[in-house]
Amino acid sequence: MLTNVLFIEKQRKRAQMSGDKKHTWKNLALADFARIFNTSTKELPTECKLIINSHDFRYRYLEGKERDAAILQAIQPIVSGSLSKVGKERQPIWHTGWKENLQAFEKNKFDLNSLYPKYFHSGRAFRIEGQYAVAKTEPFEINFGKVFKTWLFKKYFSKVESIYEFGCGSGINIAILAQLFPDKPIHGLDWVSPSKKIVDHFSKHFDWKTEGHIFNMFKPNKKFKLDPNSGVLLFSVLEQMGNNYHDFLSYLISQKPKIVVHVDSMEELYNPKNLLDYIAVSYGKNRNYLSEYLTNLKELARRKRVQILQTTYVNFGNLFLDGYSFDIWRSKD
Repeated sequence: MLTNVLFIEKQRKRAQMSGDKKHTWKNLALADFARIFNTSTKELPTECKLIINSHDFRYRYLEGKERDAAILQAIQPIVSGSLSKVGKERQPIWHTGWKENLQAFEKNKFDLNSLYPKYFHSGRAFRIEGQYAVAKTEPFEINFGKVFKTWLFKKYFSKVESIYEFGCGSGINIAILAQLFPDKPIHGLDWVSPSKKIVDHFSKHFDWKTEGHIFNMFKPNKKFKLDPNSGVLLFSVLEQMGNNYHDFLSYLISQKPKIVVHVDSMEELYNPKNLLDYIAVSYGKNRNYLSEYLTNLKELARRKRVQILQTTYVNFGNLFLDGYSFDIWRSKD
């Protein structure tokens, strides 16, 4: 596996040295982001345009041996059975990970860039519109995420009075929300204390209206009440619950948020006859990622417990899966 990583990195560096004479670099422009998000350019706010104009979004598709190496890098851990399983047993691991972000945040004098999780791998192939690609410069996925989150948050949270992110992790989404909506109370909830401490740093050092809370989504505290007219964000967190999300979903429905924005890889949105999608589904099953969520959500909608407003497959992701697909819903209880 290490050999394949080094091979791709070596090829990427050679391509950069040879420049445009050897490879054709594509560029994600405003219209491309709109297409991938399944929206229009008119719906992308000024903040998104500023991010796009200030970062390098050039990339090229992998072909031949490079593409084969990326595929091998993706499937080898699946076949070998070396992938770790998600679940409540991993709480100590998440505590350690977010503690590292907390310490980096404090050490770097509260530089928000210190909050990006370490699982964003620079130089590794990523998925875009059904193909593997590599970026001209890094951090491509982080910058893509800035555009995506700015658009998504502005579109769906502008009319709520307060926002709650469950599973806020490193706090990077809380920081983005607090800057987009300085007048709204923003709550960050996670099951480990470093996450709460990061969010509490925000209110102290940036004077943001943020507050951290300890909340275990595997054992939801029914005494924790959401404010009226609130929005809820679930960003790459339900995937870590596998099929143990039902109690939390029931809790959330009972709280009657005005809107729930959920972002994840969702197995129902993939086409298993497509190679990259087959890899994504296999990877998710091997890690016990989120399972039958959309199927169950549609059943809840049939029973008139929720109203599904939108479900969108976003054709972009890391080496293994497309993790930016989203569904939007609200409680009807």
